[in-house]
Amino acid sequence: YKLAKFTNTFIENQAYSIRTAHGISNSTYSYSDDAPIQGSGQGIGWAGPRWLCSGDTCSRILAESKSGMSFSDPTYSIKVRKQGDYFVDDTATGVTLNTLKADQRDIFEQLQDIEQLHSDVLFSLGHKLAIDKCSFYAADYIRGKIQHEHKLIHELPGTVHIREGHTSHPTNVKRLQPFQAHKTLGCHIILDSNQKRQFIVLNDKLKTWNSKIVSSFLNKKDRIKSYEAYMAKSGQYILSTSSLSKKQCHELDKNVTPILYNAHGVQRNSSKCMLYSPVQYGGYGHHDFWSTQGIEKLKFFLTHYRRHDTTGRLLKMSMRWTQLECGLSTPFYTNIFEKYNYVLTPTWVTHLWEYLDSCQAAIEEKNSWIYEAPRENDIFLMDVIMNATISSEHKMIFNEIRLHLKLITASDIVTLDTGCTILPHILQGHNYRGSTLYWPDTKPFPTKWLKIWKSLLTSYILPKLMTKPLGQWLMYVTNFYLMCLQSEFLNTGPN
Repeated sequence: YKLAKFTNTFIENQAYSIRTAHGISNSTYSYSDDAPIQGSGQGIGWAGPRWLCSGDTCSRILAESKSGMSFSDPTYSIKVRKQGDYFVDDTATGVTLNTLKADQRDIFEQLQDIEQLHSDVLFSLGHKLAIDKCSFYAADYIRGKIQHEHKLIHELPGTVHIREGHTSHPTNVKRLQPFQAHKTLGCHIILDSNQKRQFIVLNDKLKTWNSKIVSSFLNKKDRIKSYEAYMAKSGQYILSTSSLSKKQCHELDKNVTPILYNAHGVQRNSSKCMLYSPVQYGGYGHHDFWSTQGIEKLKFFLTHYRRHDTTGRLLKMSMRWTQLECGLSTPFYTNIFEKYNYVLTPTWVTHLWEYLDSCQAAIEEKNSWIYEAPRENDIFLMDVIMNATISSEHKMIFNEIRLHLKLITASDIVTLDTGCTILPHILQGHNYRGSTLYWPDTKPFPTKWLKIWKSLLTSYILPKLMTKPLGQWLMYVTNFYLMCLQSEFLNTGPN
């Protein structure tokens, strides 16, 4: 209330001038009931501190509503609860299904309620939400097929209507498809991780710069300075958020390499190593776009990981979800990217892993999360399958069924009183045991996959168990599996 009273009074009593290339106007304009002013306006010196106060007030009020977004890792040990992200007058709010209230029908009504509260608070503080500039995504990720996908609007119908002011009529907010990119703070983000739009924007910017440099009268030294001060810096800002492929980065290099060759007086058919090698090794010390992207992402990753801030915790969650998805006995980022990436969901972190692997580097995490095998001689199912001489498609099918059944090691599929007998219902694609971990939401897999699943279990997993049966139960899982053992003796089926 105090902030709203101060900001509204300030706006109503402030006189505004107009500044152009010809100078500052002598006449001024001020607030009136016939022509009200909303927001701080452009070029106002106090806009920054005011938005800091407004953003803090909004976040506090939205936090009290107990809505917003809630995320956790598979072990529930890392959690993040947030309402949105604030950057001056740009705000991104969001909701997740696990924060849905009892009186809300669906996630669309939940988003509408929280965003209407956000709009009302802004209006009370003298701002105004520009509905025509707003848009939103609705994410519902479908697993159960080899190619995962997001539901489109016709598959997940829903709308959001927001009032700009306390008495205005609700306006429909534009909804974007998962494959539609959205520009925010100079970067193009998209729900399905497709980088096509970001690549097109960067490529057009480079082509424009290239044509201006070629037709200019800049000397060689100034051309290099133009690249380092303008194009390289703008690329660094964008590339830390993107996941462009090697091929896309090489296409971007084609707009820059000829300019740098000419500026350094190097024959254009020479190896690019001369341009992009360190000075200490005889190169000119420039970075190609693949290296620039990887370096900026690594700096971003290390900064937030060490701070353990909200972004750092979200990155750690992403790493743990990928670790659960791959099902390996070692951290996924210490393995060869090309060998395992096709069974994983592409993420910002897996793209960083790809870059580090291309440099023969790897992350060393002090307290990495690895599932602890509950029995002696236990084996991780995906360790065996990923090293088997079978097709990539069969490996992907096996991993999808494993995720659906919530399995990690051989202990999850054998009877509790033996070390080598696979449960019959596991072979039939059913798992009646529980799990202490939080698993991805998967859809029923095609029945034709069962033949592949059963064949791989009997051909690759069972021989390993027969050769070296599982041993004693380890101390830290005794109580949990005693409870499961009693349950198996009492129940012979899913009921």
